[in-house]
Amino acid sequence: MGGVDGGHHPEPGSGRFVASVLIVLVLVALALAHRGYDPANPRPALTAPVSLGDTPDFRAIPDPDTRKQRFFDYLTPAAAGVNAEVSERRERLDSIAQAHRRGELSRADRNWLSEMARRYRVDAADTGERIAALEPRVDVVPGALVIAQAAIESGWGTSHFAREGNNLFGEWCFEEGCGIVPRSRSAGASHEVRRFPSVLHSIRSYVRNLNSHPAYAELRTRRARARANGSSPGALELAGGLEQYSERGTAYVEEVRLVIRANDLDQVYAAATRDD
Repeated sequence: MGGVDGGHHPEPGSGRFVASVLIVLVLVALALAHRGYDPANPRPALTAPVSLGDTPDFRAIPDPDTRKQRFFDYLTPAAAGVNAEVSERRERLDSIAQAHRRGELSRADRNWLSEMARRYRVDAADTGERIAALEPRVDVVPGALVIAQAAIESGWGTSHFAREGNNLFGEWCFEEGCGIVPRSRSAGASHEVRRFPSVLHSIRSYVRNLNSHPAYAELRTRRARARANGSSPGALELAGGLEQYSERGTAYVEEVRLVIRANDLDQVYAAATRDD
């Protein structure tokens, strides 16, 4: 599902990989500090899954309600950390848009725009058009939607791909050896289920996928419409833009919405990430 190559990620053991993990640690720590997280007095529900091999064995939790709660507790700070990174990019994009209107764009700003255009699959060469194309893409994905899709795609963290590849969203890749070959792969098919070095990498790739791939243009349109109306984009509304995430189409959308409603994920996520 969601069979899109989410982009290159450092391989475990490389210098870039180690540097990436260190950056993740810093960014998530800053994001949690901004939300009132005190490392000297941590709340168990906000322990960020930033280190490799840190994933709980959800299969070993027999009670479904307990398993769900552990899954929420595990993913919430990671989703919040990734959204904090996206929010920082959005703030910079807004600042650059203002500078462009004043005719004061720096070379560093232009270089950053070029990098963001590559990251978010924007083809526009004109600066104004590039900024306009990035605005609906550089935006957060509601935490409730992140958790609901992760729950569905990973079987609440119990799937083979989640356990062996840190892949919570069923993302595919198409280079030999890039992931795990599905046992049920059709003859002649070449895709693999992408392997990630950490859960945070999986969430980053998923958010980037929704924010950049043409298949999810409707989700981005719904989010931009909400922004234009002065409201925060809601998980239930944005789920309507996920018909192409699964071959099940509208039935998949309704399953995502059911998981959000049945588990009150909007409130769960808001309570876990609110400022104290």
